[in-house]
Amino acid sequence: MAFTWFPGHMQKALRRIEADARLVDLVLLVLDARTPATSRNATLEQTLLRQGKRLVFVLSKADMADPAVTQAWVRDLRRDRHDAVAVSGKTGAGRGVLLQALQARHKELLEAARRRGIQHVVLRCMVVGVPNAGKSTLINKLAGSARAKTGKHPGVTRGPQWVRLADGIELLDTAGVMLPGRLEPERLLSLAVTGTIKEEVLPLQELAPGLVELIQARGLGSHAFGSHPPPPHGAPWHEWLQALCRARGFLQPGGELDDRRAVLFLLKALRDGRWGPLTLERPEVDGPTTSRRR
Repeated sequence: MAFTWFPGHMQKALRRIEADARLVDLVLLVLDARTPATSRNATLEQTLLRQGKRLVFVLSKADMADPAVTQAWVRDLRRDRHDAVAVSGKTGAGRGVLLQALQARHKELLEAARRRGIQHVVLRCMVVGVPNAGKSTLINKLAGSARAKTGKHPGVTRGPQWVRLADGIELLDTAGVMLPGRLEPERLLSLAVTGTIKEEVLPLQELAPGLVELIQARGLGSHAFGSHPPPPHGAPWHEWLQALCRARGFLQPGGELDDRRAVLFLLKALRDGRWGPLTLERPEVDGPTTSRRR
């Protein structure tokens, strides 16, 4: 299975980000803590580095990921000489650490400006990430109020939005962009589970085998089936999915099993964290720029 998804508006957004980067000093690269490797865009990172931008990696939605693995990712990124911090969209944990980093950079700029006789300078930061990575939620947490538009579905932020924080710091929210090109099955599944790609364009039937394998490997079958006993571990994916349809009553008119509805049910449960924290990628396996799932 090979799937490509890079709509026209995303290409325009990517060009806008590259152009607007000239206006900022620092870039916050927002990664979904559940899939840090898959949600990176190495090509964009290199473009920003060539422009001389300082990069800070923010692992968002940390409350929905395995905390030990998230910290391993933070350490791994820091070993690669990157600034990195994990932030929870729900509780705001990590917000203070990130704010301190921004304030420290602002202080550096202010001291350099005052040596030239300039008494005031603004630290301008761009916030970049794949769709639904939590960019706008992060901005609202940093601002302490709902300044940027947020939503459960990707594509809410269509154009750039400037948000002013206290103490001379401004953030530029941007539309979500992905790395162009073909998505292999494991990377596509990761993007589907985290809600990066809209459900209406996903090849749901083709995702089913990998999704069932993931559920079985993580021992989440009992959650999926609720009060009904799940099939034995290792049962063929299609039999497992059919059993789920019968247990949950996912039926089409006439009584035919509704596999599509079952796949959507599983994706939504994982995406919402209904069955507990879930991390799909580990640094020692996936590395900072690859996208294999463990």
